[in-house]
Amino acid sequence: QVLAVAGAALVIALVIAWALSRYLTESLARVVGAARRLAAGDLEARVEAGGRWMPRELAGLGETFNAMAERVDAANARLSDALVQAQAGAEAKTTFLTTISHEIRTPMNGVLGFSQLLKESDLNAEQREIADHIHSAASALLGIVNDVLDMSKIEAGEHKLSPETLPVERLVSDVAKELGAIAKAKGIVITVDIAEGAPRFIVSDRTSFRQILVNLIGNAIKFTTQGGVHVTLAPHVTAAGENWARIDVEDTGIGIKEEAIGRLFTPFSQVDGGTTRRFGGTGLGLSISKRLANLLGGDIHVASTFGKGSRFSLLHPIGEVGPEPDVTEIPAAAPVTLPQRSGEPGVKRILVAEDNESNQWLLRRWLERQGYQVDIHIDGEQAYDAFVSESYDLLLTDYQMPVLDGVELTKRIRALAGGSYESFPIIGLTADAFEDSLRKCMEAGMDDVVTKPIDLVALAAVLKRHLTDGAETR
Repeated sequence: QVLAVAGAALVIALVIAWALSRYLTESLARVVGAARRLAAGDLEARVEAGGRWMPRELAGLGETFNAMAERVDAANARLSDALVQAQAGAEAKTTFLTTISHEIRTPMNGVLGFSQLLKESDLNAEQREIADHIHSAASALLGIVNDVLDMSKIEAGEHKLSPETLPVERLVSDVAKELGAIAKAKGIVITVDIAEGAPRFIVSDRTSFRQILVNLIGNAIKFTTQGGVHVTLAPHVTAAGENWARIDVEDTGIGIKEEAIGRLFTPFSQVDGGTTRRFGGTGLGLSISKRLANLLGGDIHVASTFGKGSRFSLLHPIGEVGPEPDVTEIPAAAPVTLPQRSGEPGVKRILVAEDNESNQWLLRRWLERQGYQVDIHIDGEQAYDAFVSESYDLLLTDYQMPVLDGVELTKRIRALAGGSYESFPIIGLTADAFEDSLRKCMEAGMDDVVTKPIDLVALAAVLKRHLTDGAETR
C-alpha cells in the first residue's frame, strides 16, 4: 500500500512538473519568438498576451519587450522619413547644380567665344592687349566656377569614375609640359624625375587623376616666385606591404606655417588672408584634389617648411593593371586642317540647333570663318523639320532647348527610316557638364559631346574627325 501511494505521488509530481515546465516554456517561447522576429526585421513583432496563464514576471518581460519594439518601430519610421527628406534634398541639390551650371556656362561661352574671335580679328596693339585681358579674366572666372561646381558634384555624389589602365609616366610628363609655359613666364623651371622602380602604369580614372596633377603642379607654380618645381614619380610601399605609386610635387615657394597645414584641405580655405589677396584663388583646388585622391583609393600628404617650400605627395594604388598599352603607338594630336572656304568644292554644310542668341551668333560667325556653310534653328523641332527636308553633313545640337531638346532630336533622327541614319554625325553641345547629362547624350546616339564654354580648338578637332569623306550626308 505504501508503494502504491509512493508511486501515485511520483506520477502526480511528474505530471505537475511537466505541466509547470510547459507552462513556463510556452510563455518564454512567446518572448523568444517575438525577439527573433524583431531581429529578422519584422518591426511589428510583439509578444502575445498570455492572460492568467503567463507568469507575472514573464508577462512583465513581454510588456517591456513590446514597449521597446514600439520605440524601435517609431524610431525606424522617423529614420525613414529623414531618409526620404535627405534623398529629396540630394535630388534638389543635384537639380540646382545642373541648372546653375547651365545658366553660368552659357553666358561664359559667349564671353570666351567672342573674346577669342576678337583676338583673331585685325586689331591694333592696344586693342589686342584689351582683348587678351578680357579673355584671361573670363578664363579665370571660369576656373572659379569650375572649382565650385567640381566640389559640389563630389559632395552630391555625382562624380563618376571610369577606371582604365593609364601610362602614369607619360601623364605626369605631359601635365608638366603643359604647365611649363606658365612656369617659364614666371622665370621658374619644372623638372620631372622618374625614380628607379617607379610603376609605368596604374589603374585610375584619367580625368580625375589628371585633374589632381594639374592642381598640385599648378599650385606649386602659383606659390613659387623663384627657383622651381620638381616632380618625381616613385614607387611606394604601404604599411600593409602593398605596392603603390607616389608622385611628389616639390617647390621652392613660400612654404606653409605648421599651424596652417591642418586647414589646407578645408574647402574655401587658404593659409591666411594675405595669401588670398596676393595669389588669388578660391581655396578649393587642394580640397578637390584630396577628395578625388580618396575616391581613387589614394591620399595626399604634405610636408612644408615656412619660407623654404613645400612637398605634396599623391599616393595612388597601382591596381590590377591589364595588358600594358604601347604608349609609343599613341599618336600626337594632329594639327587641325580647316575645310575649304564656302563656295569652293568640298565645302561642308552644318545644321545647328541652338536657342541662345549669343551662342547662335558666335557659332555662325566662327563656323563660317572656318569655311563651313551654316543653317541655324532655335529649337530641336525646327532643326528636325530642316533635317528631313534639306541636305546636311553634320548636326551640332544644344542639349537643353525649348520645344524639343537635343537628346530627343537625336533620338528622332536615329529612328528615321528604320535607323538609316545611324552613322550621320551628331555632336552635342552642353553647359551641363554632369556625368549623368553626358551619359544621356551618348545613350541617345550622339557621336561626341563638347561642353560649354566651348574650346574652339577642341571643337575644330571634333568637327574634322567626323566630317571625313566617309561620313554620311543627309
